[in-house]
Amino acid sequence: MTEYTYFRYYKDVNDNSKMAVKTAVQNFKNSIKKNKNFMQGFDFHIVNSYKDLKKQSRLTTFVQEHSDEFAITGGLTVSAASNGDKKEIIINVNNNGISSIWAKNKDTSAIKQATMHEIGHQFDDYFGSCKKDLVDKIRKMPVETDSEEDERVMSEYLRTKDLSDTKEFKSAWKQDAEKLNQNSLWDKCFNRLPFEYTPYYIDITDGVTDMEVEESDNARSEIFAQLFSYAMGEDDGQKDVITQKYKNSYKLVKSYIQRYLGIECE
Repeated sequence: MTEYTYFRYYKDVNDNSKMAVKTAVQNFKNSIKKNKNFMQGFDFHIVNSYKDLKKQSRLTTFVQEHSDEFAITGGLTVSAASNGDKKEIIINVNNNGISSIWAKNKDTSAIKQATMHEIGHQFDDYFGSCKKDLVDKIRKMPVETDSEEDERVMSEYLRTKDLSDTKEFKSAWKQDAEKLNQNSLWDKCFNRLPFEYTPYYIDITDGVTDMEVEESDNARSEIFAQLFSYAMGEDDGQKDVITQKYKNSYKLVKSYIQRYLGIECE
């Protein structure tokens, strides 16, 4: 039975934005040579405000109710296991820059890149590995954990489920993170990484310990998704600096794409 991909458009999303998401997804699906079931059954919600989301799943309900907290976030997704087995991605096309004076929606290149970033998170999760009993517990757990035991289970799940949690990716990420502090003053001032892709939760000035690698689960996940989008040909204007700083991680992400999807990346 064929599982379709659905695109759900909300208020103030223009035609160019709608087409940007749909084109990015369809081009990606057409490039997949193996494990094509990875992209089956997805719902894409394209919004100009998270407040407009309909409460049809754990994810859309949570994001709609906490819309102010995610106001400047370009997209959101979670694993299917923590979303009632629903595969969903939310893309926010709202333009927050100075050009918002004349354009409510972001330019198409930024929207395509954000779309592939969120697909990158799903790829990271789908081809990762997690203990079945742990996944089963997550399926029964509410989005907002309300006990210490739930917090412990969720923490273990998030720290072990992804490709970005594998020993080889942690090793590659650690090598890259350790080099970030070795840049020249000129490089730090004028060719600096965007803040969201620096491991700001830890102190890298004295090197990176294995414990700090473990504590950087979110940082590893975010850079993995961003590198995935770049490997798939998208560029938000930051590709050169980010792939230069995360050379080892980028090489590994491209090898994962080839291994699991059969796509050769440049």
